Amino acid sequence: MQTSSITPLARRERSRLKTRLPARITTLTHSCTAVLLDISITGARIELSPYASTPVAFQIGETVLLQWGNFEKLGHLVWEVGTVAGMVFEELVTPREIIATRDMQDELARNGGLQSVEHAVARSWYEGHAR
Repeated sequence: MQTSSITPLARRERSRLKTRLPARITTLTHSCTAVLLDISITGARIELSPYASTPVAFQIGETVLLQWGNFEKLGHLVWEVGTVAGMVFEELVTPREIIATRDMQDELARNGGLQSVEHAVARSWYEGHAR
C-alpha cells in the first residue's frame, strides 16, 4: 500500500485538477451522491449533491470511500464547510488516474456538463414515477 508522508501544509501546495464530476461518497453508516470539485494526488474537495434524498452531515476524521468514474479512493475527511468537505487519501492518486479524470471532465464538458447529467437523472425519475 502506498501511503502519503506529506505534511498537511505541503498537501495544500499540490496542484489540483478542477472538476465537476458526479461521484459517490460511502461511509460505514451511509452512502450518497456527490460532486467531485477538485482532486490532487493527495486529496480531494467534494460537495454533497443537493438532490441527495437524505441529508448527510460530514464528520471530521470519518473514513470515506470516494468513487468517481471507474476509480475509488479511501481516505479521511479533514475539513468541512456546509455541504463541502476536503479529504486526504490513504493512497496517492496515480498520474494515470489524474489524466483519466481530466479526460472524464473534458468529455462531460463536451456533452453539456454536470447539468445535463442532472437533467437526465431528473427526467428518468419523473418518467418512472409518472407511469
